[in-house]
Amino acid sequence: MIAAGLAVEKNVLQEELDEVINEFSSNYEHHFDKLLLRIPKRFYRGLNPALIVAAGVIAYHDIKARRLARTRTPSKSSASSRRRTSSWGSSPRGST
Repeated sequence: MIAAGLAVEKNVLQEELDEVINEFSSNYEHHFDKLLLRIPKRFYRGLNPALIVAAGVIAYHDIKARRLARTRTPSKSSASSRRRTSSWGSSPRGST
Protein backbone atom coordinates (compact mmCIF):
# COMPACT_ATOMS: atom_id res chain seq x y z
CA MET A 1 0.00 0.00 0.00
CA ILE A 2 2.88 2.29 0.76
CA ALA A 3 4.50 1.34 -2.56
CA ALA A 4 1.20 2.29 -4.24
CA GLY A 5 1.56 5.80 -2.84
CA LEU A 6 -0.03 5.73 0.61
CA ALA A 7 1.97 8.27 2.61
CA VAL A 8 1.87 6.57 6.01
CA GLU A 9 4.74 5.08 8.00
CA LYS A 10 4.90 1.28 7.90
CA ASN A 11 4.61 0.85 11.67
CA VAL A 12 1.55 3.11 11.85
CA LEU A 13 -0.11 1.22 9.03
CA GLN A 14 0.68 -2.13 10.68
CA GLU A 15 -0.79 -0.98 14.01
CA GLU A 16 -3.99 0.14 12.29
CA LEU A 17 -4.23 -3.12 10.36
CA ASP A 18 -3.78 -5.10 13.57
CA GLU A 19 -6.64 -3.15 15.13
CA VAL A 20 -8.87 -3.84 12.11
CA ILE A 21 -8.07 -7.56 12.31
CA ASN A 22 -8.80 -7.64 16.04
CA GLU A 23 -12.05 -5.78 15.54
CA PHE A 24 -13.39 -7.69 12.52
CA SER A 25 -11.63 -11.09 12.85
CA SER A 26 -8.90 -12.54 10.69
CA ASN A 27 -11.42 -14.06 8.26
CA TYR A 28 -13.06 -10.76 7.37
CA GLU A 29 -12.80 -10.09 3.63
CA HIS A 30 -12.42 -6.30 3.67
CA HIS A 31 -9.51 -5.60 6.03
CA PHE A 32 -7.77 -3.27 3.63
CA ASP A 33 -10.96 -1.36 2.78
CA LYS A 34 -11.57 -0.76 6.49
CA LEU A 35 -7.93 0.13 7.01
CA LEU A 36 -8.06 2.79 4.31
CA LEU A 37 -11.23 4.26 5.83
CA ARG A 38 -9.25 4.88 9.02
CA ILE A 39 -6.47 6.74 7.23
CA PRO A 40 -7.07 10.45 6.64
CA LYS A 41 -7.57 11.16 2.93
CA ARG A 42 -4.73 13.67 2.90
CA PHE A 43 -2.34 10.69 3.01
CA TYR A 44 -3.57 9.39 -0.35
CA ARG A 45 -4.88 12.52 -2.04
CA GLY A 46 -4.88 12.18 -5.80
CA LEU A 47 -4.63 8.39 -5.69
CA ASN A 48 -7.30 5.86 -6.54
CA PRO A 49 -8.31 4.21 -3.22
CA ALA A 50 -9.20 0.98 -5.03
CA LEU A 51 -5.62 0.70 -6.29
CA ILE A 52 -4.24 1.16 -2.79
CA VAL A 53 -6.57 -1.55 -1.43
CA ALA A 54 -5.63 -3.82 -4.35
CA ALA A 55 -1.95 -3.32 -3.54
CA GLY A 56 -2.62 -4.43 0.03
CA VAL A 57 -4.52 -7.52 -1.11
CA ILE A 58 -1.80 -8.47 -3.58
CA ALA A 59 0.93 -8.06 -0.97
CA TYR A 60 -1.05 -10.19 1.49
CA HIS A 61 -1.50 -13.01 -1.03
CA ASP A 62 2.17 -12.86 -2.08
CA ILE A 63 3.29 -13.24 1.53
CA LYS A 64 0.79 -16.03 2.18
CA ALA A 65 1.93 -17.93 -0.93
CA ARG A 66 5.60 -17.63 0.06
CA ARG A 67 4.89 -18.91 3.57
CA LEU A 68 2.86 -21.83 2.25
CA ALA A 69 5.56 -22.71 -0.27
CA ARG A 70 8.12 -22.90 2.52
CA THR A 71 5.97 -25.25 4.59
CA ARG A 72 5.13 -27.49 1.62
CA THR A 73 8.72 -28.05 0.51
CA PRO A 74 9.68 -31.55 1.68
CA SER A 75 13.10 -32.09 3.13
CA LYS A 76 15.60 -34.14 1.14
CA SER A 77 15.60 -36.91 3.75
CA SER A 78 11.82 -37.34 3.68
CA ALA A 79 11.81 -37.39 -0.14
CA SER A 80 14.45 -40.13 -0.28
CA SER A 81 12.58 -42.06 2.39
CA ARG A 82 9.42 -41.99 0.27
CA ARG A 83 11.36 -43.33 -2.71
CA ARG A 84 12.66 -46.30 -0.71
CA THR A 85 9.28 -47.49 0.53
CA SER A 86 5.81 -47.46 -0.92
CA SER A 87 2.69 -46.54 0.99
CA TRP A 88 2.35 -50.23 1.98
CA GLY A 89 5.78 -50.32 3.57
CA SER A 90 7.37 -52.58 0.94
CA SER A 91 9.96 -51.97 -1.71
CA PRO A 92 8.76 -49.76 -4.59
CA ARG A 93 9.45 -52.65 -6.95
CA GLY A 94 7.16 -55.04 -5.07
CA SER A 95 8.21 -58.02 -2.96
CA THR A 96 11.92 -58.74 -2.74
